[in-house]
Amino acid sequence: MISEATAKRLIDGDETALDEIITKMTPLISSIIYNVSNGAIPSVDIEEIAADTFITLWYNRSKVMAERIEGYICTIARNKARNKVRDNQYRQTVDIDDIIAEDEFVVSDGIETKEAESALMTALDELGEPDKEIILRHYL
Repeated sequence: MISEATAKRLIDGDETALDEIITKMTPLISSIIYNVSNGAIPSVDIEEIAADTFITLWYNRSKVMAERIEGYICTIARNKARNKVRDNQYRQTVDIDDIIAEDEFVVSDGIETKEAESALMTALDELGEPDKEIILRHYL
């Protein structure tokens, strides 16, 4: 997506390279931020976090490896989104009326759930890297 030449221009301090990167990466960065928060962060704040991501990139451009710039940018965005969510600004609340009370609790249901979780984790362990990591990041 971002050429090595563009990345090297950014590292050398070329602001037009930063503009190109912002244009190409903003949709991806915005979706990362949205997904990390499970949709809890409003679009105005997504834009702010995306802008902070690119500002951080600019100030840390000397640390960037040109061939890994996209991963570096995505990591910055993910961490900034996690920090925003962790600051408890975007806790999702549930209305008490939306909670459905169960008539009875069956112990075997809990046991079956634990067995299913155990089987799932065993299957994930058998996948190996990077497949396991991809599945975990996508669903969890």
